[in-house]
Amino acid sequence: MDKTAKDKKRNHFLVVDFGSQSLRAMIIDTNGMTLASVVDATPVCQPEGQATQSVEDMYKRCAMAVDTAITRYITQGYNGNQIIAFGITCLRNTLVAMDRNKSPICDAILWQDNQLATNIPRLKMWFRAICKVVDLFYPLSSQITDLQAQAPINKLRSRQPVAHQQIRFLGHLSTYLHYRLANAFVDTSSNMVGYLPLNFKHHTWQPKWHWYYQAFACERKWLPKLCAHGTKLAELPLQRLTSERVNNDTLAFCALASDKVSEAIGTGCYRANDIHVSLGTAISISVLTDRFIGPKPFYPAFPFIDKNTFVCESMLEVGMQLISDFIVKFEQQLTHILPADLVSLNQKLDYVDSALLTRFANRSETAVFTGGESSYNRHSKVACEPLSSPSTKQVYFNLNGYVSGLSWQQVLSPNIDHSGIYLEHIKVIYDALAEQICLQLVNLCQRLAISIHQVYISGGGANSRYLCQRICRLLDTPINVSQHQQPGALGAAVCLAYYNKTYTDLPSAVEAMVPKAVQLLP
Repeated sequence: MDKTAKDKKRNHFLVVDFGSQSLRAMIIDTNGMTLASVVDATPVCQPEGQATQSVEDMYKRCAMAVDTAITRYITQGYNGNQIIAFGITCLRNTLVAMDRNKSPICDAILWQDNQLATNIPRLKMWFRAICKVVDLFYPLSSQITDLQAQAPINKLRSRQPVAHQQIRFLGHLSTYLHYRLANAFVDTSSNMVGYLPLNFKHHTWQPKWHWYYQAFACERKWLPKLCAHGTKLAELPLQRLTSERVNNDTLAFCALASDKVSEAIGTGCYRANDIHVSLGTAISISVLTDRFIGPKPFYPAFPFIDKNTFVCESMLEVGMQLISDFIVKFEQQLTHILPADLVSLNQKLDYVDSALLTRFANRSETAVFTGGESSYNRHSKVACEPLSSPSTKQVYFNLNGYVSGLSWQQVLSPNIDHSGIYLEHIKVIYDALAEQICLQLVNLCQRLAISIHQVYISGGGANSRYLCQRICRLLDTPINVSQHQQPGALGAAVCLAYYNKTYTDLPSAVEAMVPKAVQLLP
């Protein structure tokens, strides 16, 4: 593979990684080294009830981060004309509705919004009849109803019917950022994983007669033009992106894949049958496949950057946020565990993780997934120590409803001594996350009839050595833990290097720019 950069003058890449918990603008070179960066650690929204946010505010955050990153880059002695390309990788399923002038009609509806639509569109009689027949073998009608209730466009129709009638253009946040920067109402198929009528297999919109238009209250003419990954949307003047005085140079503004796809590439995961686990606010478990097979019947696989590769994905909407919420909510009850000089949440999480490793590293436990390539049988024996306090008891977590459908207060009282929270309580949460991740992964691999190998882990939870070791032991296979703090931004830069022919192919770009992961053994 050719790992030599071809252009020695213009070989830096400007990327924005717009995530749920933070926004990052970074300038990265052809070796994957970060030359300048800005991290805006403002969450887009707290995941409670209706989760919405001003579209214009999100655009301004993006523009400000880019401006600051370029300023820091130039301050270090670099020239603006060394930046060859610019791209944005963005959180998915963040709906933006616009009027005839392409101005936002209302706040964007974020993926974290968990208040369901109350007035869903009624499907036509002929399709309802088909569903009734299928229901004899598989509960299709109920699944379609659930999808309709969760669809952001149906939520908008239920909550703001007047605004829904004003829609003339519809897309995601990535679509809007493309429009604002390049004046092009266009996006890539991998950004369209939310509840819009996409033909995921062929990377096109469904025809007007398709039942998706019945289920989701949108029209074909509202939707953006779909382009190939790496398409150059515009040649942007650098001066437009920064307040610094720069030469009248331009850089290619390219359409990229979603944040989860970029993050996978930034960990080194890009081949068919590779597995990526993103331990973020929500946890995504993805298997790359060269076959169009979704995580369960009637569910699609999502597009990857290669038209012949798809992402079979499952998600735990309650992810690493569960740990953070627990630490924050019971900070006072954790004073006997956490030293007083720990200030930030990250410091507290690191300390707890270290304490868990120290206390439970030698615990006797086995969990092995066995079986052929098309079937797995799970056998698990976990030796559970008693909790520190005799008045406490083991708590088992249901991740779809926080804790078995109960609130934290209900879990910790009256049967549990909540004058102090013990490491065992926190361990239960980590173990429950690890169990759910492994079960989801085994189900995906069983559906795809493949064995578990080449597992890549990234995201904030990858900093938890205890959680990663727990996953490794449960799967009974080596796992690769990314050591890059911003794999999403790095993956976006890798794609830009590939698209701009700095490297001859994607494997060459990944090998040259992505640092080797730390491999954990079971």
